[in-house]
Amino acid sequence: MKRMIVWVVGGVLAFTIFGHVLPAMASNSEAPVPRKEAEYLTQSFNATGAKATSFVIHDYSTVNQQFMSVSDLQNLSETIASEFGLTNVKAGKRVGQDKHIIELSSTWSTKTSLSIVLSSFHMTDGMPDSTILVLRARNETGNVAELAPQMSAVSTELRRLHISPQLDAYITGHVKPKLSQEQTDHVISKAFVAVKAERTEGLSSTLVTSISGYSSEGPTYILSNGKKMNLQVALHWDGYNHQTNVIVGTPIIIDPY
Repeated sequence: MKRMIVWVVGGVLAFTIFGHVLPAMASNSEAPVPRKEAEYLTQSFNATGAKATSFVIHDYSTVNQQFMSVSDLQNLSETIASEFGLTNVKAGKRVGQDKHIIELSSTWSTKTSLSIVLSSFHMTDGMPDSTILVLRARNETGNVAELAPQMSAVSTELRRLHISPQLDAYITGHVKPKLSQEQTDHVISKAFVAVKAERTEGLSSTLVTSISGYSSEGPTYILSNGKKMNLQVALHWDGYNHQTNVIVGTPIIIDPY
């Protein structure tokens, strides 16, 4: 199948990461980590009893410590598109004196949308130059069985490009009734018990409850306030759709909820 990349010049591209500033993830195992992460996450989510609606795989990786030219960054983006087997790719770029940004978007695998942002920065404050990759794959079929093979594929393709993956993932679903605080706490407890996780921090309000924790069964973790963390479970009432949304992520939920 012929691959096509359409370049759109001049559009403003940006990306934002919500939540914690993440250090590099540490691994607890030499086994295939992405698949173990997906299985760990799925096990925790399934314990909530929620109906899955989507999942997201997110990666934030350092490509190199260089300020890459526009042509080199474009060549890299085309190599990435080829490695992932993307077709009919839409692409845009923004060129500045101290930053070059390229974004790719396409449909990847079975009903999964994939976006990749490559950002190269020339630093003037004594910090090293750097090129960063942000990848986001979203599947809205509700088929969480696709999570493990897709996380593994993302990791494998990035490593082939000599990019060390730093993966996050979360599963979104819902339960129909509006839960009391006691019921909310019970759902979160089931998600934690399923993977033998212990609570490390959390917040609770009338609309949102979000609890983070750590389990030795998870293959990776980050540090937050000096504590290991590899599980976050959040519930909030969605009055528009009349359902309680349930989001379970590892090591954290990377998006606002």
